[in-house]
Formats: sequence, structure tokens, C-alpha cells
Amino acid sequence: MFKNSFYYTFEKLSPKFVSVLLLPVLLRLIKPELWAEITLLLGIQLLFSYFLTQGDERSILKFTSNNEQLQQSFMSLIRYSFLAFLVIEILGQTISNLPFSIIYGLPFRFMFLSTVLISVNKLFLAKLRSLEKSTIVFKSSFVEAIFINALQLVSIAVTVQLDGYDSRVIVTSYFAVQFLGNVIKFLYYVKQIDFELSKSPKYFFSKKPAEFLKFSNISFLILLSNYLLNWQDKFFVEFIFGLKELGIYSLATRISNLGMVFISSVLIAAYSKYWPSDSTTSVDEKVFRITGDILSMSCFSLCSLLLLVTSVGKYIFPSSYLSSINLIYLAAPLVFLQTIVLIFSIDFGRQNKLKSVFFFNSITFTSQIVGYLYLDFKNLSQIFYIQIITLSFFLIFFFYIGFFKYYFKFIQIFLIFFISIYMAIAYLQSSTPLLQIILFLFGLVFSGISIQTWVNLDRESSL
Repeated sequence: MFKNSFYYTFEKLSPKFVSVLLLPVLLRLIKPELWAEITLLLGIQLLFSYFLTQGDERSILKFTSNNEQLQQSFMSLIRYSFLAFLVIEILGQTISNLPFSIIYGLPFRFMFLSTVLISVNKLFLAKLRSLEKSTIVFKSSFVEAIFINALQLVSIAVTVQLDGYDSRVIVTSYFAVQFLGNVIKFLYYVKQIDFELSKSPKYFFSKKPAEFLKFSNISFLILLSNYLLNWQDKFFVEFIFGLKELGIYSLATRISNLGMVFISSVLIAAYSKYWPSDSTTSVDEKVFRITGDILSMSCFSLCSLLLLVTSVGKYIFPSSYLSSINLIYLAAPLVFLQTIVLIFSIDFGRQNKLKSVFFFNSITFTSQIVGYLYLDFKNLSQIFYIQIITLSFFLIFFFYIGFFKYYFKFIQIFLIFFISIYMAIAYLQSSTPLLQIILFLFGLVFSGISIQTWVNLDRESSL
């Protein structure tokens, strides 16, 4: 159990972790406006990938043994990719002023081509996970963790040397390398699952089975509502404040999302191992214990990020991005609330209550959009406040049973976050060396507690 969980966690976490490690160097080569453009294109890429896969990666996990359905999903994705590319190309050539300061050109085209491969790789990765090929998943993560991140850094450095810091070729280089890396992953996955590409054309016009399609459609709606809940803020930050402020904002959220990636990677193993499909007394007790542990892991990992980045971030990141460090104390609790949504959503899925998750996501992001459109924002911290307030309110409203079950756990979590945020604010206001050391040490301790909880959780589950 621990072996599989470690491999899945490493596969999800290592690319993000390496990218965060390289961020201080990368951001010295990219000004905030260009980093904001990369962020927007990454957001569009994620949205496109959801429409291309249409939730089929979740169905492939469920219908493990059926290779024909994988072929049908693959060709459906290719079919929609061709149509989407034609539509996008026509719109890009005819509309001169695209929303959110997006410029149609070579960066956008590379982003889309990479999206197609990322989407295909999602299907193949789901197949590998369904077969519990954790070691293969583990090895494939090296392509993204090492090759893509390192080559992006090198290519951008060369671009800056040849064309300067203001060149949009930087954005092109970022997505061209991403495309190349996903080509390598695609070829690797095809070989590992023995996918017969020569047979794929005959499935070009085939339809997916009704049961498979029904499960995919439900998954797609959940994924789309999750996207609107977790990504629409970036677009509104650009709309309200502009590209430079989006670059500052996106760095704070990217660092904090490292904690979300860690928790979601643990939940991948839990999805198939910890959360059975039935709902008995013994199962409910097991889920209760494990969910409590995962909530603790989420709290300690995000508080650790909050304290460590606040204490030493100014020595690591370039001066043009230092405002991002001052927002970490808001970004971390926001991401923690998003992990709660993820944790409770999976348990609702176990109980066949996915409609409630969809309604929660829809109402929450709708209320946030109304706030963005009608409130007068003066600074980026207010964007975090509106998300924290709306998420907290609707979480308690929709998941009140979960909050009641974990009443004492949430009191502990609230106190830990309160102390961490209080110390972070105190340090930002005073810059006292002693307080800086205390923040750093507490961050290391919280990180150790989070890792130890994860190890204990897997050991207990494997008994």
C-alpha cells in the first residue's frame, strides 16, 4: 500500500515540486506580465483538456478491462481536437481583440497542441492506474519533473539572451518544450499499455457505450464545476487589475497549490483503496479515521508552506515578485478550504451524492463571480477574502454533517491556522529576525508532522 501511494504521490507531486524549486530562477528571466500570460494559457489549457477528455479518464478507471472503450475515447478526443483546432484558428484570425489580454499566435498554437497530448496522456495514465502499474506511473513522472521543467528553464534562458526580457518568444518556448515533453510521455505510455495505434482509425466514428458515457458525463460536470471554482479568479484578477498584478497573484497561488497537489495525490490512492463503494458501519468508521488524518495532513502541509515561504521567501524570489510573498498567508488557507472540498467530494461520491457536489461548486463560483463584477476591489488581498468567505459559508451549508462529525478536528485546525497566520502577519509587519527563525522552525516541524502522518496512514491501511 505504501509503495503504491508513494509512487502516485511522487508522480503528482514531483513535477510541481521541481517547478516550484526552479521558480526563483525562472522568474528572474520572466517579468510578471509574461508570467501572467503563461498562467492564463495554462488555465485555458486545463479547460480545453476537460472538454477533450469529457471525463473519460474517470470512466477508464472504473471500466478497467475494456480496451475497446479506451480506443473509442482516444479517437473521440482526436476527432474533437481536429474540430476545435479549426474553430480556434478561424476565431483567432478573425477576432483581433480577444478577452483577458490574450494574443492569438504561436504560443497559443503550441499550447493547444500540447493540450491534445496532455489529454491523451490522461487517458493512458488512467489505464495504467486502473491496472495498478504504479512503477510505470512513477517513471513517467521523471519526464515532466526533470526533462520538461529543466528544458523550459534552459530554453527561456537562451531566449532571453538572444531576444531580451520583453520577448513573447519566452511564452512560445515554455509551451514548445511542454509539447515536446508530452510527445515523449505519449510514446512511453503507448508502449507500456501495448496500445495499438494501427487499429485506432476504425474507431473514429464509433460511439461510447451508454453506461461508460453516463459516468463520463457526470465526471465531466464535476470537473468543469471544479475548474470554475478554482480557476475563474485568475481571469478576473486580470480583468480587474491587469497582467502585472495577475503575475503577482498567480505566484502566491502556485506556491500554495503545492499543498493541494500533495493531498490530491494521496487521495488518488485512497480513491481505490480507502473508499469502498459500499456504506456499512465498519466502512464508515474506517473512512472517518482516514479522513481525519488527511485533514490533519492538509492543515500541517499548508501551514508549513505558509510559514516557510513567509520566513525565507524574500531571499529566494526576485524583488519584482516580493508582493506575492505577502499574500501567502491568505493563499494557504484558501487552498486548505479547496482541499476540504476535494476530501468531502470524494466521500460524497462514495455515497452517490455527486449532484450535491455539483450544486455546491456551481453556487459557490457563481456567488464569487457576482462579487467580482459588483464589488469595488482595491488590492489583491480582497480577491482572497471573497473566496475564503464564500467557500467557508457554502462548505458549512452543504457539508454541515461532515463538519459536525469532525468538530474537534476542525477546532484544532482553526487554532493551528490562526497561530500560523498571526505569526506570519506579525513578521511581515516587524521583520524581526527572532520571529523569522521561529517561523522557519515551526514550518519545518509542521512539514515533518505532515509527512509522518502520511507514512502512518499508509502503514495502518496496509495491515
